[in-house]
Order: sequence, then structure tokens, then C-alpha cells
Amino acid sequence: MKNQKRFALIAAAAVGLTSFVHSQIVVAGYNMDALSASTQDLVTASALTEAANLTLNIGNPANAYPDTIVTANVTNANAYGTSDAAFTNDAFFSFTLTVGSDPLSFETISLQATRGGTSPAFRGFGLRVIDPANNVIDIAGDVSLTSNRGTFTDFSYDLSAIPSLQNVASGESIRFEMAVMMGSFSSGTRNIDIDNIVVTAIPEPTTYAALFGLAGLLLVLRRRMSARKA
Repeated sequence: MKNQKRFALIAAAAVGLTSFVHSQIVVAGYNMDALSASTQDLVTASALTEAANLTLNIGNPANAYPDTIVTANVTNANAYGTSDAAFTNDAFFSFTLTVGSDPLSFETISLQATRGGTSPAFRGFGLRVIDPANNVIDIAGDVSLTSNRGTFTDFSYDLSAIPSLQNVASGESIRFEMAVMMGSFSSGTRNIDIDNIVVTAIPEPTTYAALFGLAGLLLVLRRRMSARKA
């Protein structure tokens, strides 16, 4: 009976440790005080990269824009009312995450965004990811920003249901792209303001190692208990 209780306690500990190890962590974050990433060693994160018809600028504190905000501005004299049109016409920015020594399963991407001005009335964004096989996967399309300028809205998107973003191998890369939409073009207009882009993932080998190690320990203990009974 004492051995059975010990076995039960170890089994419960295994479940608890597995749950603890298999948890998501932040692997990359862009807090917008510069056009670069703060990241853990689990990935190599690129700087934010502008496509041909979009520029990224640090906000102007003199105009009540904190310097931790990046403004995404469409630079050609066109208005893109859908994210597909914005992507097609290079009105987007991107960043690339390259997996380090341990495979990762990507869980979420979150960000804060707000309108950069009051006119034109319609402003928004689209978000997509390019997986290691170069497949383009839409994450969020035609998201309309309704909050007043300077009042940020939180957005969070689930990546765990995308099979090609799970167990991404060491050395493989994924690229996130964010398009900017607006109702009409106006020279010098702030399009949208963005802050705190954060990507989370689960490191896979640690979880598997814990599972296999605990499973092996339980198997050995069970055999010992059976041998003693015999």
C-alpha cells in the first residue's frame, strides 16, 4: 500500500511538472522604442523591415506621441481599403523569426494599435505569416481601427491551430507581415500607430525530455513494485 501511494504521488508530480514545462513563453517582442526586437535565445529576431510603399517612424513626443510608438505610413498616393490590396501594393512591414537550437511551437502573436489620425475615417490593418515552406497564411484580415488617436486597442491571435507553425525545427524561419489600410490617401497623414508586438511559443524538446524521463522513472518504479510483490 505504501508503494502504491508513492507511485501515485510520483504520477501526480509527473503530470504537474509536464504542465509546468509545457507552457508558453515570450520568444520575441518589439516595444517600439527602436525598430528592433528584444528576444530570448530561443529565436533570432530580425528588425522590422519596410516594404516599398510603407515607412516606419518613431512617434513625436512634441505632438503627444510617446517615443515608444511606431507610426506606419503608406507612402504612395493610393488608398488601400483591404489588406489584400495593401499587401499586393507593398504597403506593409515585416519581421522574421529564426528558430534557435530547440524546436518551437508558436502559440500567439499580440499587438496594440490605434488610428494615427481622424481623417480619413477608415483605417486598419491585416496580418499574415509565411511559414517555413513559404506558405502564406492569413491571421487577421481587414481589421478596422475604431479607437481615437492615442487610445490603443489590444489584439491577440492564436497561432497554435496552424499546423505548420508547430514544432518548427532549428534553423527554420517564419515571417510575419502587417499591412496598413486606409480609406483615402492624404500626404503627411499618420496612418496607424503600433506598439508592443509580442510572439509567444512553447519550447518542445524540454517538454518531451521531461515526459520521457518521467515515463521512464514511473516504468522502473512499477517494475520494482511488481518484482517485490512476486
